[in-house]
Order: sequence, then C-alpha cells, then structure tokens
Amino acid sequence: MQTLLRATLGTPTTLVQVRGGELNRRHLLQAALLGLVPGSLAMTACQAIPSAPKPEYFADAIKREAPGTPAPSSLWPMAVGLLSGLPAGNALVSPLSLANALGMLRNGARGQSAAELDSFFGSSVAALNTELNTLSQTLAAITKGGQATMTSANSIWVKPGIAWKQDFLDELARWYGAGLYKVDFAADPEGAARAINGWVSTATNGLIPTIVDRSLLTPATVSVLANAVHLKGAWTTRFDPSKTADAPFTTSSGTRVTVPMMRGNVKRAFVSTKAWDAALLPLRDESLALALVMPIQGGLKGNPPVEAFQQLLSAPISEKFIAMPRWTFASGEELSGDLKALGVRTIFTPAADFTGMADTPPLRVSFVSHRAFISVNEDGAEAAAGSSIGMAAGASRLVAEFNRAFWYALVHVPTGTPLFLGRLDDPSTAHA
Repeated sequence: MQTLLRATLGTPTTLVQVRGGELNRRHLLQAALLGLVPGSLAMTACQAIPSAPKPEYFADAIKREAPGTPAPSSLWPMAVGLLSGLPAGNALVSPLSLANALGMLRNGARGQSAAELDSFFGSSVAALNTELNTLSQTLAAITKGGQATMTSANSIWVKPGIAWKQDFLDELARWYGAGLYKVDFAADPEGAARAINGWVSTATNGLIPTIVDRSLLTPATVSVLANAVHLKGAWTTRFDPSKTADAPFTTSSGTRVTVPMMRGNVKRAFVSTKAWDAALLPLRDESLALALVMPIQGGLKGNPPVEAFQQLLSAPISEKFIAMPRWTFASGEELSGDLKALGVRTIFTPAADFTGMADTPPLRVSFVSHRAFISVNEDGAEAAAGSSIGMAAGASRLVAEFNRAFWYALVHVPTGTPLFLGRLDDPSTAHA
C-alpha cells in the first residue's frame, strides 16, 4: 500500500473525521503540484476506514454546498434503462450509487463526452449536481434521526504526477463531498486496489468487499472515481418469524418454486390495476420504503412500470395482511457495454474529452464497475452498493400476496428517488 507523504507548510497537518454531511474540503492544487498527498474523507454518516490510507486536511477548506429544496427525482429513466439492459432473471442496480460516480465524471467531461452524459441523465450538470448534493445531505439526516442508517460516500483516487485541474477538484468537493487520495496504479496495483476496496468495504458495512478487481488496474490507469452506498432499516411493523413458511412462487417462465414466505398484518400501502398489484412497505423512518410491483400476467417482460412506483408514494398506508418472500441477492456488473447501448459511447474512446479534469495525458474511461446487495427479511431491509469508474490514459386482489415474479425498489419517499431498483424472478436462488 502506498505510503502517504505529510505536508510541511509551517503548521502540523490535521486529520479530520467527516460525519453527517458537515463536509469541508481544502484547495488541492498547490499541494498536488508540490507532490504532496492531499485529500479528505468523502463520507456521510460513516465510521473511520482503517484499511484505507488516512487523508490529510489543510486549513483553506472548501465548504460543502448547502442543500436546496428536495424535488422529484430525475433518476428513474437512467435506472430503468440500466436494469432493463441486465440479463433476464434476478437483477439489482443502485441508481443512487451510479449517478454519483457518473456525476463526478460528468464534471470533468467536455464536448461530445459531456453531451452524451447529459442526454443519459436528461439534465444539465448544474441540475445534476444540485439534485445529488441535496439528496445526499437529506439522506444523511436520516442517520441522525436514529431510525435507520443511510450512508453515501464519494472519493477520487489518482496517480501522482498529474496536474488535476483545481476547478474540477473543487466541484467534486463542493457538490459530492469527494476527497482525493493518491495511489500508484503502475508501481503498486495490488496496494491501490486494496486501498480502494477497503474504503468501499467499510463504507458499506462490509457488504461490498470488492469494487475494483486488480485485473482492472493497468499501467495506463491514472484515476478511479468511487462511490459507496449503504442503507439499513427496520420495518414499522415487524413480520413474525413464526408465521414464515414455505409456499409456492411463480417465476417469469411459469416455473413454480418453493420459497420461505413472510406473512402478517403490517403497515403497507396497496394499489391494484388490471395490469399489476403494487405495495409499499415503510421502514421505521418512513421517508424510506420498499416498493413491490407484480405484473398480473406475463412475468417481468419489458420495463418496470415507473407510474406504479410513483402511485405508491401517495397511496394511503394502513395495517393489513401481506405475504412476500424473504430474499438476499448480490450482483456484480461491468456496465461499459450497457452505457454504450444507452448512448454514452464517446467516453470509452480516444475521442473522449476530459480536459475539465486535466489537460494531459488524454483521458478516457476504461471500466465502469458496479456491485449491489440487498437483504429483505422479517426484521427489515438492508442494501449496499459500490460503483467505480476507471480513467485511463489514452380477480379482486384486496389481499397483497406477492407470489409471482415482481420488480422492487428501495425508495426515498419524499423525492421518489429509486435508491435501489431490482427484479425478483426466482427467490429460490436468492435466499438468506
């Protein structure tokens, strides 16, 4: 692992632990040009990271931008596009995690690279920065309330010797709370991977132990943009484990499997149409909830109906019966191909323009790695995700019984943000 150098600017360095969204960041360029190791921990409501290098903090800080007024989420189109591009069967993505990693990338993109990312998000970089910054600090307040845990963290890991542009580093600090670490991808790729993975593992409570495979780091790697997300909360009404019993569940292919089904009278909302049944189960902090949308016929074909998820957010909540499987599922995807299919192509080619980050060497994206985890049981729900982007040179249905394949989302209710979006096609292959 790389040894951090300490700056000697006439005063001792100060190590800072950042919590709860109260983030200050230093001006990084002068120290970078001097060959020092700048940075600060980009973390919201998270503990120290013992296996990652400790960042250093200097007095000339950049203050985190104040949050705006939470607004309806713009992330649904990109969330649906990414999930729909994954292979059939059980699948999971975290739109929140990917949006943060790609949002940081967007701040350094120019020309066609920037235009394709703006089209992918359906918004300008200014609007994206504002939305993600506001959402990040709103979610941080959930942990402070003590009813649930919600962690979001960003960081940038860079190769020494490159003059990263001050404006780019300032924007990442201001809008994403992202600190900067230096690692030598060429001389010590194992140490670089170990440091990044240790950072993500701790931020996700150990649920995402690896986000950067050693094989992804080459002598051409000059930077990795990383994000980590962790959510954990209990139901407002807990399922009684003694009532959980094996029951049939029908997959999209029509196959019937036997899985543990939880049952009980719990707090939930329910919306039913000719096409689908949908339920919303709030967590103890009711700004977080699990939404389920089950097609009446045909299984999980096409895209998840976003309107169903959105209708649930305003549906009345009462204590009524529901039956649903418990499941645990983890996924790992390299999403470069999926992004290309969604129109984000230039960033992977020699025509990529990241002169907003640095003038030399010419930069392009070499990999987009995403891993996600979810566990739903009688007590509540826990989910985590990590994202990393490598930069290289060069009948009457009054009873809610979810016993067929369904889509699901962990959502931030006030903004409707899909924090996690997935498909449960076969819980017999996704059980605790």
